[in-house]
Amino acid sequence: MENTNLKKTNNFENVSKEALEKGRLLSHENKKRNTKMRDVTKNVLATKIKNEALEKELRAAGFKGVLTYQDLLIYRLFTKALSNASDSIAAFKEIRSLAGEAETIKVDMTVTPTLDEQAQRITAVLNEYRAIE
Repeated sequence: MENTNLKKTNNFENVSKEALEKGRLLSHENKKRNTKMRDVTKNVLATKIKNEALEKELRAAGFKGVLTYQDLLIYRLFTKALSNASDSIAAFKEIRSLAGEAETIKVDMTVTPTLDEQAQRITAVLNEYRAIE
């Protein structure tokens, strides 16, 4: 039976008005700082590249027109994803995310294995593991 006398943990009944006001002000300041950081990031990414070596690198890769730091960032992500580096998978996932193709996990819930089938699967996995050792 559920205890209905318990107080909810997410209410603010016992919090002073001063503490609530302080939290509201801090939240407002955080939102302002995050907005400013987002604006600065957009401005930096839209800035034209003035470094000749970086521009030459992008032109050699086939980039045309006015080159920005956003172009450079995307190019570097692609080269990282195509490399054998340990973080190449993370770079590939970031590219997919930027392209709007976020990874989806599909789970087939139409067939539930019986306990015998589950036991057979577990036994098979254990046997494979023992064979590796």
